[in-house]
Amino acid sequence: MSDLSLFRQSASRMRSGEGRAFDGDFVTFNGESGGWKSGKNKTLIDGRQLVADIYDLIVGWQAYRDDKFIYAGHGLARDNHEPPPREQLDENDKRFWRNPQDPWRLTYYLALHDPATREQFIFSTSSGGGKDALANLQEAFADHNEKAAPEDYEWPFVELASDHYVNTYGKKIFKPIFETVDWVKPPPAFRLPKPPAATAIMVTDFTRRPALEHLAEEWPPKPTTADPPVEKAVSTKSDESAPKTAKAVTKPAPRKKPDMDDEIPF
Repeated sequence: MSDLSLFRQSASRMRSGEGRAFDGDFVTFNGESGGWKSGKNKTLIDGRQLVADIYDLIVGWQAYRDDKFIYAGHGLARDNHEPPPREQLDENDKRFWRNPQDPWRLTYYLALHDPATREQFIFSTSSGGGKDALANLQEAFADHNEKAAPEDYEWPFVELASDHYVNTYGKKIFKPIFETVDWVKPPPAFRLPKPPAATAIMVTDFTRRPALEHLAEEWPPKPTTADPPVEKAVSTKSDESAPKTAKAVTKPAPRKKPDMDDEIPF
């Protein structure tokens, strides 16, 4: 091992952000208001111009559990990476989903950089509008760099914008737009994003999730042992004249679903 490799390992251990899945504040887009926001304080950043690292677009499964995000099967889109099928992840039983909504979402991550302030951001999306915006940006990147060598690729310098349409119910729906205003070389201070390590239990390693063990005897309910048949007295009289009554039909009691009302902050 070279001396330089030792320096890199030491720097990795010392870095304050080590252990975080992504570097920088997360950027979100609100489809109801059309606003762009960043960070825990949800700072409004509409119209901000940033360098978009579409070359290192990341894709993978994401869920929210125990007050944190968990990840599975992440990789770079340019490597033609395909995340594992949904069936290979845990929580496949729809009866335990809340709302009901699949806790796992196929999510895309785009690193953004402000060359003036050296701030770094991550735009993450699993919505149709967000994926359309990233698809348009990928096509524009490919068209612009079609005749360039990889070391000469330029990245889009974009403005965070929005567009809207009216759905069939007459409601205005906003969608994110990356408005390309220029093409630039990758910023020297830019920190390359890395796909996060898997933090989820795959089905191949999955036996029983501890959080659901208390439901093992409740859901689904176990069938009860049938009562022994009761012998009826045989009457010698004809009962043809006796009025016939309809048999009472007992409806099965509705199953009680487990209480899982924690909100998932997507």
